[in-house]
Amino acid sequence: MTRTHLVLLIVFVSLSLVWQFVVERQPATSSPPSITQNPAAATKPTPDENHTLMEASKPANADDQHGASLPVQQPEALRNSPSDASPVTRPDAGNSPRNSKDASPEKSPTPSAEKRWIVAKQTIKDLQGKVVYRGDIDLTETITRIEAGEKLRFRNDGSVFQNRERRLPTREAGYYREWVHPTAALDGPGPQRIITGKSGEIYYTADHYGSFKKLK
Repeated sequence: MTRTHLVLLIVFVSLSLVWQFVVERQPATSSPPSITQNPAAATKPTPDENHTLMEASKPANADDQHGASLPVQQPEALRNSPSDASPVTRPDAGNSPRNSKDASPEKSPTPSAEKRWIVAKQTIKDLQGKVVYRGDIDLTETITRIEAGEKLRFRNDGSVFQNRERRLPTREAGYYREWVHPTAALDGPGPQRIITGKSGEIYYTADHYGSFKKLK
């Protein structure tokens, strides 16, 4: 072997050693990911990755909340309409007639609907014969208090009516009672009276027992 060949061999061996040393010093490179036929399957996290993502999404103070999850904010429309609310039913559902025009609403009693006791076209005079009032007489308030058992301050209000003139049907003593219907223009009891009978009769006199009108 010549000197030239020996030098070349030494150089070759030296280069081989250097190359081997350089290769060993370089970091190992990861192999490229394998290409799958389904792109969706490639992006789907594995169970371990899914568990890692769920752990990462927990709030930082999860231990302080004892495992309580944060409330989920719902859209405005869902917050204003509860999902578990029972359906609203009409009060007359199932009982209303087929034709709503034929249905008449029930009328509740009102004060204006109560019975009025009015005697039309009366002339009221005082003891001297002077006219103090002409027009209709409303006896409703007086009859209402009579039915309630209330009496006025006048001594003859609620007293027994003797029927001495026999202008009313003859009955046993104590059958009739008289009640004062006050006259606004007069201070005393005035000439107006209501006479009631034990059987429910009601009479009215505007001239102090001179004449009577039967109301009931």
